[in-house]
Amino acid sequence: MTDDNGIYEGNVIADDVPEKVIEVGRHIMERGVAEGFVGVAGFDLIVTEVGDVQAIDLNFRQNGSTSMLMYHEALGKPVNKFTSYAAKDITENEVFFQKIEDFVKLGVLFPLSFYDGDYFAEPVESRFVGIWYADTLEEIEKLEQQLLLS
Repeated sequence: MTDDNGIYEGNVIADDVPEKVIEVGRHIMERGVAEGFVGVAGFDLIVTEVGDVQAIDLNFRQNGSTSMLMYHEALGKPVNKFTSYAAKDITENEVFFQKIEDFVKLGVLFPLSFYDGDYFAEPVESRFVGIWYADTLEEIEKLEQQLLLS
């Protein structure tokens, strides 16, 4: 998912994937295997306005979708969204951590990693990577706004 400027805004699991998209992903993976690749891979594919499928990023490694797919059943909700955030600035690191912790305790945000920006002598913005889980994407978007606006 991207915003209007093409800035990454996370991944969601799609239920209705066009067969053409699956075929392109399978072809890319088969080529990787033929070249000796073994492991997890994920590909960023887009469907153009005229219905063509284009690969824009080949990730022969674990990516955001990998974690989301691995934990999907365990999270127990039909909609998951993989995403990452950073504190607004170094003075917000503790508040940022507390907000993330509150959503984790609420049972709607699964933590994958947290980079504590205050750990080093010269602090930087803290960073978080995790998976939202809820009944609808709209519910996740509301929770996300609460996190970003508070």
